[in-house]
Amino acid sequence: MKMRLYRFKHVQTKMLLVILIFLVLPLLIISYRYSKTTEDILREQIKKENARDLEQLNKVIEDELDKVVKAMNFFAINKQVKEVLFNGTPSIEADEWEKLQHYYKNYLVINDSFNIARETILSEYNNTLTLFDFQNNIYTSLPKRNSDKDIAWREQTWFADSMKDKGYQSWVFHWDHDKHVYLITLARLINESAELSWRGVMTITYEEQDLIYDLLTGENDDNILVVDKGGTVVSDVEREHIGTNLAAKPYVNAILYKNRNHFSYEEDGNHQFISYTKNSLTGWYLIKVSNYENLFSQVIDQRSKNLILLLGVLLIFIIISYILIYSITLPLKKLMLQMQDVEQGKFDLTVPVKGRDEIAQLGKRFNITIHQINQLIRNIQQEKEKEKALMLQVLYAQINPHFLFNTLNTIKWIAVINQAPNVADLIASLGRLLEMSIGKMNECIPIGDEIENINSYLNIQKARYNQQFTMSITLQEGIKTWMVPKLILQPLVENTLIHGIKGQEEKNIHIEIKGYIEDENLCFRVEDNGVGVEPEHLKQLVASMEKNETKGRYSGIGLGNVHQRIKLMFGEAYGLKLFSQIGKGIKITIVLPIIREADYDKSADS
Repeated sequence: MKMRLYRFKHVQTKMLLVILIFLVLPLLIISYRYSKTTEDILREQIKKENARDLEQLNKVIEDELDKVVKAMNFFAINKQVKEVLFNGTPSIEADEWEKLQHYYKNYLVINDSFNIARETILSEYNNTLTLFDFQNNIYTSLPKRNSDKDIAWREQTWFADSMKDKGYQSWVFHWDHDKHVYLITLARLINESAELSWRGVMTITYEEQDLIYDLLTGENDDNILVVDKGGTVVSDVEREHIGTNLAAKPYVNAILYKNRNHFSYEEDGNHQFISYTKNSLTGWYLIKVSNYENLFSQVIDQRSKNLILLLGVLLIFIIISYILIYSITLPLKKLMLQMQDVEQGKFDLTVPVKGRDEIAQLGKRFNITIHQINQLIRNIQQEKEKEKALMLQVLYAQINPHFLFNTLNTIKWIAVINQAPNVADLIASLGRLLEMSIGKMNECIPIGDEIENINSYLNIQKARYNQQFTMSITLQEGIKTWMVPKLILQPLVENTLIHGIKGQEEKNIHIEIKGYIEDENLCFRVEDNGVGVEPEHLKQLVASMEKNETKGRYSGIGLGNVHQRIKLMFGEAYGLKLFSQIGKGIKITIVLPIIREADYDKSADS
């Protein structure tokens, strides 16, 4: 699968991965390759050393065996031996005594030849020299003969095979049932002259331990086997396999039939290294079985130490790399967290900058950008505040001319009809209204003041509509001192009088104002029993109120003003709600936040 770095989320992970791929991994590969190359070189050296050691050992063994061969050749050409073989049988008329004398004479001749061979060629007496003639006479160097044993030897397969070799020397490995030892025998047919037939068999026998084993043990701790052409172990340093046939063993089979020289072999979890050479005199194989772990113990140990050292260095390197990468990516993480705060709308922050690298420059640019954004936000907020203040002034200006026009028109007709008896009261009420809307510059006033404002307004309207309406005001206990935007109830009462009284002059209109707390909000409900508003016209009135439009039958000039002021001051969650049915009047609900007089900050008015 193709690895793609962009799939990893963090830059820190990508940088560590790059280090691992392009630095750590090549170092591990190089280390492994170096160790493998060293092992291969050492294996070649071991092959050469094993070959040299085996050749030297084989040369020593051949030197010893060559003495036996020379001794055999000595007997094969010895005239005295040939004369004994030719004259080995006494005359037929000879009695037992004469036969015994004849045999003893021949024995002395042969024994002299044995002694000569031992003194001049073999130089040792840990062997047995035996001559078998074809007249059933046996001449041996043993101090005491064993007739049964002599007969048993004649019956051995190897003895018959030596007779078939027609004068060629035959090396035989066999077991001595009397001494319970393994023997190595060199056997050869001997004739009395080149023209005559074969007369006897000469054998020179050694115990395996005396002839070969003592030579093998001078080597190192590795096991060395001497295996004949059939796979039988002739000698074994460890004495574990001697006398057994190992032809089925893979490594012996590979030597006997595949002529493999140096190779590795594993059996039962043991890794062995095999080397061999062939003895030219016997045709036997000298096989050296070396334990792989012993041969390469130093290499394996050094490789383990190098691996531990390499892993330790790599671990330290990775830790240092991680610290460096962390020091590089930490400012980026801090910058990212600051950016997340900016996404949440937090602009009053700065990124600590250290150094002169690209990340530090990025932090500086970020701080400059945030500063510029803050300045822009402050400018926008100032513009919005100015716009809000101007909008409120415009909304207040919408109320004052409209109401002032109607009031002055009322005063005019009262003055005309009644010759001005109520002019003073009307003017006083109008003065209080003007003082409320113009004289007091605070945007919010106590609810009690707003109620007084409504009472002044009603005094004027009672004169205009000739007492055609009544009004009741109910406030929940404890809210009279709470703060509300000024002139929010008077436009609603005015709207009720205009649209409620019109068309039903004969009926008295009752206006009910209630102030209460609901869902942690301050609410006012202004309700009348007038003619109400048709559903279609109610939709138009709501739409005009939302847009603060002044066109149409139901202009909503006061409602829209109040609704827009509340939204500008407190947000979209607050404002007016209208409900009406034909013949059942209209109900207007005002929703405001709770503002206690103690919590109100007059300096915060825009």
